[in-house]
Amino acid sequence: MILLATALYAVTPSAADAVAKPKITKVSPKTGSTKGGTTVTITGSGFVKVKKVTVGGVKATKVKVLSSKKLRFRTPAHAAGKVTITITTAKGKVTKKSAFTYKKPATPTPTPVPPPTNTLTRSGPITATSGQTITGLHITSTTGPCVKVAPGASNVKIVGNEIGPCGSGVDDVGVLVQAKATRVTISANTIHNVASGALMADAYNPLVFSYNTVYDVRGPFPRGQMVQFAGVSGSAGQSKIIGNVSDKQRATIKTTYEDHINLYKTYGSQAYPILIACNKIRGSATANDLTTGETTSNGSGITIGDNNGAWVDVRNNVVVYTPNTGIGIAGGDHMTIANNLIYNRGTAAGSMTQEAVTVFPYLGFMPTNATITGNRGTARAWKYGSTGQVVDGYWADSSVTGVTLSGNNFNDGSLTDQIWNTTPTCP
Repeated sequence: MILLATALYAVTPSAADAVAKPKITKVSPKTGSTKGGTTVTITGSGFVKVKKVTVGGVKATKVKVLSSKKLRFRTPAHAAGKVTITITTAKGKVTKKSAFTYKKPATPTPTPVPPPTNTLTRSGPITATSGQTITGLHITSTTGPCVKVAPGASNVKIVGNEIGPCGSGVDDVGVLVQAKATRVTISANTIHNVASGALMADAYNPLVFSYNTVYDVRGPFPRGQMVQFAGVSGSAGQSKIIGNVSDKQRATIKTTYEDHINLYKTYGSQAYPILIACNKIRGSATANDLTTGETTSNGSGITIGDNNGAWVDVRNNVVVYTPNTGIGIAGGDHMTIANNLIYNRGTAAGSMTQEAVTVFPYLGFMPTNATITGNRGTARAWKYGSTGQVVDGYWADSSVTGVTLSGNNFNDGSLTDQIWNTTPTCP
């Protein structure tokens, strides 16, 4: 009988069998537009014989395997939110949850373009009534405001005009919106050589002042603003002051600015807070500037709660070189200052620049429920020719309580007056 000897031998796997299942260790970048087209690089292992890559369940394009440890692709279009990336290979698939975040692309802030004078029809002063649209005009006045919106008028649009010069008196403003007028839009105008750019006097929300360019504001007090809401109230809709440019350094005449934006005895509502956003405001590096002849120590960038008020939201504004504070809360309830850039460091005695953000009671009106968050600022205090000193960019009167502060940097040494060249994003 012949016995056959047998032996067990280990089976050596092929190179293909030795490839491990795919693994994802890094995704770069982790965010991109909902429109798709973002080039994403994945680092990991096992990227051999890649069959498919999906992002949020949608097939990616331009997939290129750079090595067994790296591959690249372009994202498909997808709704906003966090999504899963899945890579399928001959050896299996790997899934990484919340690996990529789709975000809606930011809407660019329109840049106001002054209407060319030579294409505008010249006009004298106008009184607008309900339902009227005023556009394509160069409006001037030798006495009084250039444009008046009649008391009680509604649905008035003043768009794409050149407004000014307007009179020579203290109340000869560019646009005067009178008592109980409502649903008035003043937009994309160039306004100059005026006591104030626009004055909303005892009018009703909603009112819109947007994407205007304002310079050569003559004042004096109580005028001297790019725009002032005085005694505005009502809860029929949201008032907005957005996307405007107020630039003292563009002055060609003697000017006396007060607050570039001022809310006096003005009330939004919880449902419709007044929005002051993405405006660019610039004073002079020296308040006693011989070119403009200003000698006032007043002139904040934005002041809200003046003689009380409520429900105002100030965000994403750029403020440079305002002789008084950059943004101030002088009273009122439920006031918010968020995500603004403020450079308030004058360069010589007489600059009179003060804090970036200030909270204080004025004429007995105490600020309540103030929220200040995500702002960046820097300041140097000059006053009446005294020696300048770097100060904390934020100051609150000792009597003020209940201010919520978070995420601010009021001693941001990286800021310069070149923030003026940034384009703030409108919310």
